[in-house]
Amino acid sequence: MRASQLSAASRSLAIWRYASPLGQAFFWAPIFFLYWNSILPVEQVLQIQAIYYLTVVVLEVPSGYFSDRVGRIITLRLSSLFGVLAYALFFVADSFATFAAAQVSLAVHFSFRSGTDAAWHYDLLEELGLEAEFAEREARIARAGFWVRSVCAIVGGVVGTLTLGGPYALATVAAAIVTILMFASRELSVHESERAASFLRQLRSSVSRLANPWLAWIFAYVVLQTTLEHVPYEFAQPYVAAVLGNAGVDVNQTPLATGLIVAGVALVGGWAAGLAPAVQRRLGVAGTLLALTGLQTFVIVALAALVHPVLIVLLMLRSVHPAIGHVVVNAALAPRVPRSERATYLSLHSLAGRAGYGAVLLSLGALVGGAEVMTPAQLRLLLGACAILAAVGLVALLGARRWAEASARDAGRARE
Repeated sequence: MRASQLSAASRSLAIWRYASPLGQAFFWAPIFFLYWNSILPVEQVLQIQAIYYLTVVVLEVPSGYFSDRVGRIITLRLSSLFGVLAYALFFVADSFATFAAAQVSLAVHFSFRSGTDAAWHYDLLEELGLEAEFAEREARIARAGFWVRSVCAIVGGVVGTLTLGGPYALATVAAAIVTILMFASRELSVHESERAASFLRQLRSSVSRLANPWLAWIFAYVVLQTTLEHVPYEFAQPYVAAVLGNAGVDVNQTPLATGLIVAGVALVGGWAAGLAPAVQRRLGVAGTLLALTGLQTFVIVALAALVHPVLIVLLMLRSVHPAIGHVVVNAALAPRVPRSERATYLSLHSLAGRAGYGAVLLSLGALVGGAEVMTPAQLRLLLGACAILAAVGLVALLGARRWAEASARDAGRARE
């Protein structure tokens, strides 16, 4: 029986090496803002973005609990099915209501995947006695995911020059393949003691961990990271359009240009993800996360200061932050949280980050009011507001670093 379980775990681990990167087949990355803005005004575009993030707030922790209580694979299967639905809805969308339904489906897709992906990977390695290799293997999967993003960005950019909705059709096909792979995977055998308790007890347990200063500091970093890593991502397309002089509805040249930029961003991210374990060994967890926050703050400040072709190069650096940060955070947290709570706890981080960014999006939407399209002046205004947030967050993390690291050292000595 044990041999068959190990065989199933090995097979599922092999499948995950392909399914996880393929889940990053974001053909739509070069065109989503342009596509939505070709049908909806800017304010509604920001509103449907907020709908996504606020829906994730509702689903993030329950989906993590579902994973801990019911199982990883059924959670990942549901995630992939809703991915197919979301991209199909985007492809046919022609109204605010349809876009909103697509965003809700996309929120289900990503919230059910978030937390469960890292937990599933760690569970498989733990089952096979390979958990010590988690950081290195997670980095390799992340690198492969960025490579997939790069290829899909170029393809999506080319297709987007022909039809803005076309990349969503390709994304639908990729999501369907991931669904097939998830149904080919098998759930691990889990003892009842390793399953989650009641939802409220599980939630209390996860929240109580934030009383630990070290875990609270990482939590604050994740919240800030989620916002900062999305700022250059969300505004890359209008920024490139402004540089090309295509601001507004005349964006025919923009999909290919943004596709090439997104591909470059993903290539840089793939390179950075492979460096994550080595960078962490050199700078430590806190030093690595602070350096990444500083880099992202610099990128946002520079983009806010000037709309210029030279600064497009800085968009390539936005992926360094999540590429290294996600690997370092997952490797720091997974061994510290029991299997019965792992997905819930990781989902709690994602929830807080997305809730924070959802609130930021709503605030930015209020700044532009009822504008039909985003002008360069409005773009700089929005980026400037994000730059202030980034600077304040960086200073706060720096100020709390020693307190957090002292707590981590004390905890380490207590375990010895």
